[in-house]
Amino acid sequence: MYKFKTLTIFLFTFYFSMGVSKYIQILWFEKNDSVFNFSLSYSAMAVAGSFSFLLGKKVNQLSIKKGIFIFIPLYMAGMLLRIFPQPFFIPIISGAVSGIGAATVLLITRTWIAALIADHPEISSKLISSKAIISQIAMISTTFLSGQALYFLGESSASYISLLIMAPILLFGVFFIRDYPDDHIIKKTRNKTVLPSNKKIAILVYTLGILIGMNLGLVQPYLPIILKEVGQFNISFVSTLMTIVSVVQMLSSLFFRNKKMNQRPNIFFLIIELVIFIIFTFTGVMDLRHMIIIPVFLFAILITGFQIVREIMEYTMFPAEELTLYLGIVQSSVLVGDSVGGPVGGYLYNLSISMLFIVFAILNLIIGIGYTIIYSIHSKYNKRIALSQEIDHTLTK
Repeated sequence: MYKFKTLTIFLFTFYFSMGVSKYIQILWFEKNDSVFNFSLSYSAMAVAGSFSFLLGKKVNQLSIKKGIFIFIPLYMAGMLLRIFPQPFFIPIISGAVSGIGAATVLLITRTWIAALIADHPEISSKLISSKAIISQIAMISTTFLSGQALYFLGESSASYISLLIMAPILLFGVFFIRDYPDDHIIKKTRNKTVLPSNKKIAILVYTLGILIGMNLGLVQPYLPIILKEVGQFNISFVSTLMTIVSVVQMLSSLFFRNKKMNQRPNIFFLIIELVIFIIFTFTGVMDLRHMIIIPVFLFAILITGFQIVREIMEYTMFPAEELTLYLGIVQSSVLVGDSVGGPVGGYLYNLSISMLFIVFAILNLIIGIGYTIIYSIHSKYNKRIALSQEIDHTLTK
């Protein structure tokens, strides 16, 4: 990522600041008996972020630099409001402002990566996996450093507030990063709407995005208690296992840097989803109480591949002139699905862990087939466009 050092520095600064604020916020709200207000803030953030696709057309018209300089301050304002756990409406406002700011910055980042991939298509898998590694390193380090900071500073109100204020101050560092791209990512088109021209595909993408969000929120948040209750491990061992799981996810990102992922991402994606389907169907049907570590570690590897290869597919299968619109739809729908997946996962966990695994397996099968179909449709469309342009070029000679 050295040749893309501006992007690398930006991503690490963004994810590190985000990680500090998220980790301290839940602890600060719990200290003030305001966990319910935290849930309201989280929901407001997800709902507000889910409407970021409406800004897709506006993002098209901004340069990367201008977009970052507009929406980073918005996210910083939402982060600062996290020092107020009460009254309830302030966390709601904080969540909504943070959601719009963070979701739009992430959308701008994805279009930035898309522009780099357009110029360097041969390194798309390396670029996307590197992004995953950077975010994982930032999140792991913020959890450790924030916890140590609270330990040494003492768990006083001043310590929590200081760390919450420090997060947006750290994020302010992105304004000192040099060499942001200053050109427009997507050229102006005749499309004046905030939705892609093919509304049926857009609806299908949005539906699958909701399923993807549910998929991500269904099992992953509950891994610690699954290991504790199903595996019957003590909390110290569970913490160690979760740290190892995070490291495994980071290392598995290196595997998915392989150039072969660029050539047939749809095939690799379908294989990943089929393997997840088989493993978790088997885990749900059979009593694997004493072997639960195995599917958990396989989950860590496969879900990393799922996220990286899915992004590769999205950058290549969506029409270039509508890429930001589609990325906005995907991001928004995933946020909606994630807000639903968490409660559904909790309900299924209490009902039956076997049922939780089986539902997770079926969701992955549906997503695998659905994304493969969309990829096939758009690949044929892109080939027709390329052939039409080639014919026009030949006729004008």
